[in-house]
Amino acid sequence: VGDGMVTALILTKSAFYAAEAAVLLNLSVQQVYRLVHGKNLRAYKDYGGRSWKIPADSIVEYMRNRQEMGSIAENSQYQ
Repeated sequence: VGDGMVTALILTKSAFYAAEAAVLLNLSVQQVYRLVHGKNLRAYKDYGGRSWKIPADSIVEYMRNRQEMGSIAENSQYQ
């Protein structure tokens, strides 16, 4: 999925539940919770404090960071 396509999709909502974020990030829901608890993915509890909501900009930021880390790993492999 190209960055423009992901950004367009994310702009349709301001925040996502953990299961929705998992689909966008190609992760399991448990992995999303680990990222949230490890402070690697910004999130907040919804009204009533029952469900985690992940802001769209947090998902985009995480994807960009993951992409940059992949680029760094690929470049260091060839050095």
